[in-house]
Parts: sequence; structure tokens; C-alpha cells
Amino acid sequence: MITISSAVKQIVEESFLIEEGLNRDLINLSSLAREMKPKIISMTKKTVKDNAIVVALKRISIQIRSENKIRHSIFKTAPEIILRSNLTTITYAKSQTLLTGFDNLLDVLRSNSNLFLALSYGVFETGITINHTFCHQLELKLKSEKVVKKVDNLSAITIILPEENIHVPGVYYDILKILAWNKINIIDIVSTYRELTIIISNSQIDEAFSSLKKLFIK
Repeated sequence: MITISSAVKQIVEESFLIEEGLNRDLINLSSLAREMKPKIISMTKKTVKDNAIVVALKRISIQIRSENKIRHSIFKTAPEIILRSNLTTITYAKSQTLLTGFDNLLDVLRSNSNLFLALSYGVFETGITINHTFCHQLELKLKSEKVVKKVDNLSAITIILPEENIHVPGVYYDILKILAWNKINIIDIVSTYRELTIIISNSQIDEAFSSLKKLFIK
């Protein structure tokens, strides 16, 4: 049978708004306990007192703040952020011939120092984000392939992450959370060992960059 502490933790983890409120000490724990009580009773199948929920919330709040300190500690200095604009994303239905045509395009473009290229090779679809300048060449090389969706007027924000990021849970969460809070719509996400690239609309690039600077610069 699930315990009160486990039930409270599960509810908190299901709502990033509650989690953020606890992290910033913005929530009245007694009020939150009364709000959560019916659901906790349903989950635990037992009588639950408000103060037991409050105690569980206090413990979780301490844990959340501790985890946040660990995540923030890897950014001893603000990371480098690189912006690229005027990109296009084309999503193709996956096929056996798709990569052959793509390789032929790379032979033409690989020497161009201004090339931005991100490839997401999925199970059923393949997404290619490229400079709009080279988009026509891409479409010609893959003219026999089925286009699922094409989106123009995009920008990319690339964040250079410290090496420790792969050992610390929640690094991506903090970045994506601040964008969600500021209503930044994410078109695509591409990552490597030390780079996180977020593809968004050109119209939101300034707001997204400003939001990320506030996250990293204290």
C-alpha cells in the first residue's frame, strides 16, 4: 500500500507548478495540504491528517531545493549560447532511399563554413533542419521522398553545457521549464554530448534568449 509521503511526492512530481512553488517557497503548505487531501486519501485508502501531509511537503521541499543546488552548481559560469537564424525544418517519411539522397547533398555542402545542419533520424520520420539558403538544394536532392511537414522562419539556440551535465539529472528540465513558463514554443530539440540545440520560431528568438540569460546569470 502506498504511503502518505509517496502519495504526496507523486502528486508534486506530476505538477511542475507545484514543484516550482515549493522550490521558491511561494506556497502555503497548509492550504496545499487541504487541497491535496482528498486525492491522497483515495491513493492511500486510509485516514489522513493535514499535518501529516504538511510534514511530507516540508521534506519534499528540502529535497527539491537540494537537487536544484546540485544542478545549478555545474554552471559555475554562464554557458556560451550561440544563435542561428533563418533556418527551415523539413520532416520526411522514413524510407530506404532517404539517407542516400541526403549523403549526396552533404558532399556538396560539407565545405561551407556557414552550414547549420541537424538530423533527427526517427522510427517513422526523419527531420532535417538546415539554413534556408540551402533548403532548395535539399528539396531537389530529396524530391522523390514524401514530405510530412515543412516549417520556415526558424532559429536555433545552442547551449554549450559543462561536461558534468550527463551525470546530473534535471539539467535539461531547468532549461525547458523556463522556456515553457515564458510560452516559448519548441519546434525541435537536438543534442550531443555537450550541446543542447533548441529550434524555435524566428519571432520568439529574442524572448527565448532573454529568458535563458536570466536562468544562467544570477
